Order: sequence, then structure tokens, then C-alpha cells
Amino acid sequence: MRGSSAARYCSWFFAMVVVVHCSSVIAADEEKKWGVSPWLGVHRPDLKLLNEGALKAPFFVAGDVVLPDDTTTTAVRILRNELPPINSGANAGVEFQLNLNERNALLMGVGSWEGNTSGAVLGEFPLQGTVNDVIYSRDVDISYTDFFLGWKYRILKKDKLRLSTRLSLHELFDIDYRDQIVLLFLEGTAQGFKRILIAKSQTTGVLMLQAGVSADYFVVDWLSLGFDIGYEFGLDKFVPRDTQFDLDFRSGTDGVSLEPSSFNPPILSQGGNTQYNSGNGVYKDLEIGFDGWKAALRVTIFY
Repeated sequence: MRGSSAARYCSWFFAMVVVVHCSSVIAADEEKKWGVSPWLGVHRPDLKLLNEGALKAPFFVAGDVVLPDDTTTTAVRILRNELPPINSGANAGVEFQLNLNERNALLMGVGSWEGNTSGAVLGEFPLQGTVNDVIYSRDVDISYTDFFLGWKYRILKKDKLRLSTRLSLHELFDIDYRDQIVLLFLEGTAQGFKRILIAKSQTTGVLMLQAGVSADYFVVDWLSLGFDIGYEFGLDKFVPRDTQFDLDFRSGTDGVSLEPSSFNPPILSQGGNTQYNSGNGVYKDLEIGFDGWKAALRVTIFY
């Protein structure tokens, strides 16, 4: 997400509240067995290898440079743009609740999460026979869609307050990793022009288990304001695959080889796995895990 992520989440959140509220008024006199909960929250996953590896990966490049005597040599440059870590990201969704009795309820829901980081540095890049100053910008996004089933057990009822435990099984699918590099040339024949490299990869079917607690305060008998907090963990980490690259370097005119031996960007694909440049052109699998704390604010409408 970009800067407008929070605004889009809030718009979705309050639109859901209005829609569900209208339907609940119609069914206000019926037994309230169902609940619908639009929610807005935050997930802080443990992205250690992404933060300490891929986001700090160097960019190696070698290109032909023309010397004053019209001979050529190979100029090697290393661009370092160490991005801030992705510590947390906003998530939002909707949850459905079926009350089995006064204490037990079944849960089902769907949501989405996205984290982002970016940065820019000044560096040098060999292009079209000369070494040029460039602004090296990098923008990394990672996101997922979440479907879950769970169980909720009430442990406390006091006046309008309810306190419950939660246990849910989550499947993360449509996991996307996107790494965009933009080189803006400040001098030379390419002055004012950009070269762009985008790496995109996906993963599906990651299972997670989440345990936590919920608190609900009933404003009226059909409407409650709630807060959820829990920890989500998986059985194993995963490596994104099916990496695709979009780049607009022209090897015939830019004087830059796109072979890994002389052009090593932060992210590559080898053996089908997405890998990051760990230094000196040595690539390692980009293992990702989403274990971490989650918290959300929720409005539940019962009918």
C-alpha cells in the first residue's frame, strides 16, 4: 500500500458498519444468533530475514566505459540502499460469528494485510560508455489475503462487558512480494531519464494458527465495540516463487550486461526460488515467516 492505504481501509471499515447496521435494524426483533464484525487492525510479523537480508542487499553493476584514448574498460560499482525494516502493516477485513450458546461461538472471516518500505540514495552507475551520477530509489511491498475459521469462548460477563478467548486456523493466500528499483540519471547522455527494474513473486497456501483474547462492550443489545489481540504462528517459513522481472535496460545501447556475472540486483530468481543478494553476487533463498502479534478494533452488529 502507499500513503492512501489507511484511508482506503477506513473507508471500507465504516462502509461495512453502515451496510450491516441497516440489515440488523430489519432483524432487530429476531433472536440474535449471528454477528457481523468489520475490523481494522495491525499485524507485526517477524520478517527478520527480509529486513536484515533482502532490504539491505547491495546492487552490483559492471559496464563498459570509454577511456580518453578510445579504449574501453569495465567499471564496477556497488549501490547500497539499505531500506528501513518492515516492522508492521495495517490489515482490515470482516468476521462472521455464529453464537451456538451463551458461551460458545464459531468464527469465519477474511482480511488482507500489506507492509511497505522505501528509500533513495545517490550513487554512480556505468551507462552508455560513462560513469554517471544517479538517484537509486527502491520500493518494497509484501502483502497477503487471509481466510480463517475459529472458535470463541466467553470467560467473563459483567454488565455490558464480555471477555472471551479465541482460537483460529488461518490460510494465507495470494501472498505477493514486489521489489521496484528506479535509477534516475543526473548526467551524461541519459540525463533526466529513468531505468526501472521490477521483481514480482507469489506464494499461496500458508497455514497459520492464532490464539488470543477478545473484549466486547455492548452499547445496546445488538451492537458492541470490541478489541482483539493475539499471536499468530506457522509451522514453517516459506520462500516466494515464480519470480517475474520487468526491466527496461537496453543491453545493446546502454553498455550494461544483464548477465548475473556483471549485473547483480538485490533480488533474483534461481531454481524457481526468489533469492536476495547476500554480498559479492552470492544469492540466498528469501525465507519469509509471518509469525507475530496481531491486534484489531472491531464493531459487531448482532441479528
